Amino acid sequence: MDGHRTWTAESDGNWVSSMSSSTRPKRRIRHGSTNNLHAIAATAAAAVNESSQWACLHMDLVELIGWRVLAGDMLDYVRFRAVCKNWRSRTVCPRGRGVTDPRFHPRRWMMLPEGHGLHPGHGKLRGYIRFFNLSTGTIIRVRLPLFKNHCVLDSVDGILVLQRDHDTAIRLLHPFTGDITEFPPLETLLEHVDPNVDEERKLPSLRKVRCASISVSNGGIITVMMLLSGVLTTVFANSGDQLWRVSEGLGCPRYIAQSFQGKIYKMHRPIASSAMCILQIDPPQQHNPDDSLSRPTEKLVATFPPSPGLFFSLVECNSEVLLLTMDRPNQPNSFYRLADLIMKRVVPLTSVGDNSLFMGYKRLCVSAKAFPSIVGDTCVFEQRVNESRLAQYDFRRGTVSPASDGAFYGGHIARPTTIIYHIYTCCFPRLWNKGLMMHQGEASSKLEGEAKVARWGVELIGWQVLAGNLPDYVRFELCAKNGGRCAHEAVTSWTRFHPQQWMLLPERPQPPPPAIASCRFFDLSIGTIVRVRLPLFKNHCVLDSVDGILVLQRDHEEGMKGDAAKTLIEHVDPDVHEEGMLPSLRKVRCSSISVSSGGIIAVMIRSGVAGVSLSAFLISISSLLKF
Repeated sequence: MDGHRTWTAESDGNWVSSMSSSTRPKRRIRHGSTNNLHAIAATAAAAVNESSQWACLHMDLVELIGWRVLAGDMLDYVRFRAVCKNWRSRTVCPRGRGVTDPRFHPRRWMMLPEGHGLHPGHGKLRGYIRFFNLSTGTIIRVRLPLFKNHCVLDSVDGILVLQRDHDTAIRLLHPFTGDITEFPPLETLLEHVDPNVDEERKLPSLRKVRCASISVSNGGIITVMMLLSGVLTTVFANSGDQLWRVSEGLGCPRYIAQSFQGKIYKMHRPIASSAMCILQIDPPQQHNPDDSLSRPTEKLVATFPPSPGLFFSLVECNSEVLLLTMDRPNQPNSFYRLADLIMKRVVPLTSVGDNSLFMGYKRLCVSAKAFPSIVGDTCVFEQRVNESRLAQYDFRRGTVSPASDGAFYGGHIARPTTIIYHIYTCCFPRLWNKGLMMHQGEASSKLEGEAKVARWGVELIGWQVLAGNLPDYVRFELCAKNGGRCAHEAVTSWTRFHPQQWMLLPERPQPPPPAIASCRFFDLSIGTIVRVRLPLFKNHCVLDSVDGILVLQRDHEEGMKGDAAKTLIEHVDPDVHEEGMLPSLRKVRCSSISVSSGGIIAVMIRSGVAGVSLSAFLISISSLLKF
């Protein structure tokens, strides 16, 4: 039997293999090897001693390093606290402070749109949502069961602005710590909605957030300011308030806004030939909970010289706000620092470094180093020439090139889609709750429009098929769900759906027992036979068939509503014996069914009543025939 192989350290620092004593003679361990083992043990002891020294760093030094790590990324701060028990105990835990302390806001983290209809809270996601970092490209998955009854309105510094479904209450959620802060319902703003907005669109207009900011006072009071599509001025509230309040400011239905460090910067140009005004909205001040809350202050901080024909936008990049000028919507031309404009210096910048700016309903700054498919020092926008597609503008060369393959409206995007489409979808919060990519949403809207145009033709064909045979229409309705009226909706209220050529097939030697509760019907025109399960026959009997509609009588004594049975018995032929009165009513000689334009069903029956035809006595008619 072969011996096992072992590993031994040699004096030169290398490890060599040897066989066990059963196959090789024993060798003496050289003195140098023994010294080497002692050296390795001493090195390991020194490493342990060194690690213990790192673990025993001074409390203030550990805290200072922790804050500097947190300034880069919150995920690095979590890793820093996980190094050892001492470091964890000497740094501040983010849980419970995720919203109240701005240092813990995950500023560069965004929720990743999944596409394919996988919206937050979808069953296939099992309560998990993915987030990605705009600077490092790191993707993590977080379990957030809250999305079962919440929807996302916006993301401010990584803090999600949610709306609870049943009462429209606004809630701030830190996705990584699970901290939640409560705010008033949006319904309290309905009276402040622009009167030009239709009544049914008032609440949806409040869910369309143009810009939002979160600020925390020295006393720990959290204030949220929002610019909503349906309200002309700024709305604001503190955590724990019962209703939202509206500021007194410049009302403008369309504007570009950007939040930065708890403030909102808004652009406004009174007329096309005037200078572009940049307004700064400061959060309301309230140092103590007992103090009254002031209103947000709105002031002019900078202007841009008159530039007819130019479009403007604001974006945050490298911890500063940039003003972009564009020849046409979303296509940039040049950009400036807002800080320079405040100092009245109109000096254009030439580069944004390794970053790429994404222009949409919201604007994002993404590091090209983290995403190989993104080119640095560019601006990604939607170019609309013959067909819409993603394009990128190179700030250094001044050229425009396609950012990716595929068009929004002219064709389908090549799949699998690159990360650039996921990031671009982040600029449109309205798609976050639908699980759609930006191009998927536009394509589906186009298909819906084409379906509406063609629906009248499908419905016309459906009626023509129905004129022939009801089963053919049912098959047509299953193939063309866009048109026609479902045959199962109201068989008795639409005479066109009456199976006029269908009859109940008599079975021999007797009808099927109640355990089977199914009957066969045959078409008098083409001879087709179908079997239909009708559990109703367990306690009903058939009196007649009118245009394929079965006239049934329920077996127990409540088969007729109220005193209808007694009223009919009074009109039975007096020559009929008393015990034969009710059976004589079941002998229907002739019956008819008519439906008025208002959908009222009238039944005329001629049975064992002496010499008269009574109308409007509905015995029991049900929509029985189903395919």
